[in-house]
Amino acid sequence: MINEQAKLNQLQSHLLEMMKAFHTICEDNNLTYYLLYGTLLGAVRHGGFIPWDDDIDVGMPREDYDKLMNLPPESFPNNLVPITKWFGQEKGSFLYAKLVDTKTTLIESVEERQIGGIFIDIFPIDGGGKTKLTAYIKMIVSRIFSSIMRLNYKQIKHKNKLKRIGQLLFKNFNNEKIYKLANNFLKLNSFSKSRYCLNFIDCFNFKEIVLKEVYGIPTLYEFEDSKFYGPRDAHTLLINTYGDYQKLPPIENRKSHHYYEYLDFDIGFEEYSKLNFEI
Repeated sequence: MINEQAKLNQLQSHLLEMMKAFHTICEDNNLTYYLLYGTLLGAVRHGGFIPWDDDIDVGMPREDYDKLMNLPPESFPNNLVPITKWFGQEKGSFLYAKLVDTKTTLIESVEERQIGGIFIDIFPIDGGGKTKLTAYIKMIVSRIFSSIMRLNYKQIKHKNKLKRIGQLLFKNFNNEKIYKLANNFLKLNSFSKSRYCLNFIDCFNFKEIVLKEVYGIPTLYEFEDSKFYGPRDAHTLLINTYGDYQKLPPIENRKSHHYYEYLDFDIGFEEYSKLNFEI
């Protein structure tokens, strides 16, 4: 969690510049994206960042997400790269992407070696089929895949006994095979041909399963000194996710849900790792 207001302000400014670059990449390559979660809520309710927020979340229809991930390196500014696992890790793949700034260092967990740079989370939005039932089933299976991958990667023993048993069961699974299997499953229903869709990887609840028209044609929303794309019907998506999203949370809850163990704006994570870890 970023506690110092000055550092939070600096992080938000840095993220804003990264988002501007991401927007340009998508515009140049005719790719669709939408602001999601707290970033979308911030755009609608605050006209920018939620004052205590410390990240940016976007989603892309799977077809556009795959195109982004297959763009040649020269399509990105020289300090921005998309990753699907932490630096120096054989395990630890995640089923979405982070656009990271290689000239910075951000560590979410030292013990778990979750080492990267300041990042934007990019989630694929997948099709859930033509009925809510098929989307419900896909959501449940997707959560199982995500849990297996986390247990397969986690190095610290869980305090929860059931999760500790899961670690023992899954720790020797081939992480790359699980990753490919999960991705193939997520792609079974295409975004373009489905009636319902969702970010199945990091959803909060079943209410997030919405008609594809809720995302619809990307709509520009004010965000700080810029404009970025969000869903056509942001209201439906936000109320399904957060309920009465216009109501501010109690003061004691106005804090980030992240905990960053280390943040450096001036040194790249590869250089930091060479100086501090054997990778």
